[in-house]
Amino acid sequence: MESLGIIGKAVLFKSHEDQLKEFVEKIAASGFEADDVTQLKKGAQDALSDHVGAKVYLDQMGKQEKFVQDFKLEPIDVKKALKTLDLDPKAESKLAKALTGTRSAMEKNLDALVRELKLKTNGKQMLAALEKAGLL
Repeated sequence: MESLGIIGKAVLFKSHEDQLKEFVEKIAASGFEADDVTQLKKGAQDALSDHVGAKVYLDQMGKQEKFVQDFKLEPIDVKKALKTLDLDPKAESKLAKALTGTRSAMEKNLDALVRELKLKTNGKQMLAALEKAGLL
């Protein structure tokens, strides 16, 4: 997340907003003709409006950054998984290996474990049981 530079974007974003507001204030005393002042103010106000709209996305990026940084992955309790799936404790190391990676990888690994242990289930059903037990 640091590589996205969200903090730096927020600082730059704020300085641009201040610069636009300052420009709007100064333009009236600039000595330009009234039509030119009106057009410049309108352009600056349009830019400020776009800026305010973009701020929503910047705020969302900040929230997502916090969410990602606070996110914790808890390891799966293999002993509880063994009990939930009603497997022989001797299969603990094989089950531990099967419960790594993405969900689809786990399903494929569990399917292989089912074939190896000659069980009457499949990886998808095993994942559903583990999810129901709150282990995933």
